[in-house]
Amino acid sequence: MGKLKLFIGIYNSFSPSMGNEERVRLYENSLKQYLTKIYNNRNVKFFLYYNGRLLSWIEKNHPEYITVLEELVLRRQSELLSGPFDEPMLPVIPVSDRLGQLEKMTTYLRKLFKKRFRGCWLPGFIWESSLASNLNTAGINYTFLEVEQFERSGITKIYEPVLTDDQGRELTIFPLHRVLSESAVKAPPANIIGSLRKIANESHEERLVNLVFPGEILADGDKQKWFDDFIALIEENRDWIDCQLPSQYMKSREGSWNRSYFNSSNYGDLKRFFYDKNDLLPDINPPGESDSYRSILRINEQQAFYYGRLNYVMLLINSIRGDKARKKNARENLWKAQNLYGFWAGELAHKTKRDGFISLIDAEKTTREKGIFNSSILEIDYDLDGQNEFVFQGLTYNGCVHLSGGTLFELDYLPSCWNYCFNRAGRKSFIDNFLPAGYSEDHYLEQRATLNGAGVYPYRLKDTSRDEKQVILRGEILVLDVNGDRVPLIVTKKYLFKRNWFVVSYQMENKTDKQHSFRFGTEINLSITGTDKEDVDLSFVTSRDKGDIGEKSVSRCSSVMMLDKANNTDIQLDFGEDMELWYYFDQETMTLIPRQDFSLYPLDKKDVTISLKLGRHKT
Repeated sequence: MGKLKLFIGIYNSFSPSMGNEERVRLYENSLKQYLTKIYNNRNVKFFLYYNGRLLSWIEKNHPEYITVLEELVLRRQSELLSGPFDEPMLPVIPVSDRLGQLEKMTTYLRKLFKKRFRGCWLPGFIWESSLASNLNTAGINYTFLEVEQFERSGITKIYEPVLTDDQGRELTIFPLHRVLSESAVKAPPANIIGSLRKIANESHEERLVNLVFPGEILADGDKQKWFDDFIALIEENRDWIDCQLPSQYMKSREGSWNRSYFNSSNYGDLKRFFYDKNDLLPDINPPGESDSYRSILRINEQQAFYYGRLNYVMLLINSIRGDKARKKNARENLWKAQNLYGFWAGELAHKTKRDGFISLIDAEKTTREKGIFNSSILEIDYDLDGQNEFVFQGLTYNGCVHLSGGTLFELDYLPSCWNYCFNRAGRKSFIDNFLPAGYSEDHYLEQRATLNGAGVYPYRLKDTSRDEKQVILRGEILVLDVNGDRVPLIVTKKYLFKRNWFVVSYQMENKTDKQHSFRFGTEINLSITGTDKEDVDLSFVTSRDKGDIGEKSVSRCSSVMMLDKANNTDIQLDFGEDMELWYYFDQETMTLIPRQDFSLYPLDKKDVTISLKLGRHKT
């Protein structure tokens, strides 16, 4: 039986949206517990990974923990892994950001521990061949990929590291035995020792096994006992288990190493990573297992908008000239928003995107030079769908208009760094609908996902005026009249942007030779900061007394005022004439649907105007 080389690692991270109470609980129940056990067992070596957000929190709140880590490093019992500071999917961000995030982390570690660590933790184990040269340039000598990625790339030897390169820049890649690590913590420690012995007995050659555990799993009381017993068994079997650190292994190994090249990661690799984190899988049709991991960037429309926002802010940052401090500040806010957890699904992803938008809006504000910035309208393929969107950059807010449906898909109020169009359901604002007779607010809310094709009417650009800050869209579209018949209607939809308010106006023209009646409504979804209905105040202006105001509807409404309490922001909707208003609050989103009945004779026209104003609440 050959002697088994054993790497044991623990990785830890704070997601961007983790609250302070959750951080304290993780620290007390996990981080502090396992570090104490490692400190008291000098003969068992561990490599440790902490993402930048977590390590900076520990330094600020528990400097004694950093002191213990420093001692473990000095006595060569532990080494730390570097990595990109804010845990992005490295291959999908620009090379300058890859190197910047890596250098930020290695510099931070060197400042704390007076040592430059040469190992790297790859967030999500997402791999593309160009990373070899990027990591090498950043001073990284080795990283880890899962055994499944070794096997999928045709590498049969899964108990030894390999060399890879890109443009002649080399990198060592160690196999990470994920399945073995997962099974270890689900069974008595003696079972994993038995599995390791079997691996060692299978060959007379030296074999390396890499076990890596998530730190949070050790927060469970039973798992802490498991960890104690596991360490004790490793010490008992030191005659055939050689517990080492990766850097120690690289220095001591002799002879040439096998050179191999890895396939790019696929969606299955990414899914395994998030599944291990117990995150929710996407609630839509996911890509196939063998599809590129990049397919997750367009897994739904909201994902595409977020990815587009990252690239849009990157362009703004790159346009900064001659002010390195401002550029650095903006770029570090961008890096916060690049975190890979924002690209999955479920509660964690929602919170990560929400906080990401705050960082992105802050980054954009930093790119603007005071006293020089002027409002403008840009045409840019924001969501990378092959057609341009229209982005209004204002002094107090941004508004982004999509040709598909003529909807508003982003509304950033700059003073509070809040995107009022970002919500859990991914629903935009000014979603136009024509309803058959008899539709109540309950009917609408139940069927809006499919009604009229979800209101995605095929508008075309009629005109855009950068001087007047307006976008005019026009479409000859088939809509429902009150009888449920499909009727062609010419709709001109105009966005006119002002300093702290904007107007959305419609002109609807009947080109048929018959009279038709319509029930027109547009859906406006505004995301607030809180989670309860009490976090928002609504008040209405009507033409009658308050008896017209119900729990879900208001008749003859001319104006709505909404206070987002946490953001201290007033939002006011004004209608050019009295309209019936349906309103509904769910999952941090206030949905407002102003609607109106009207008839059109042949060649007749109808105008509808809605304005929205944003401002700081004055107490």
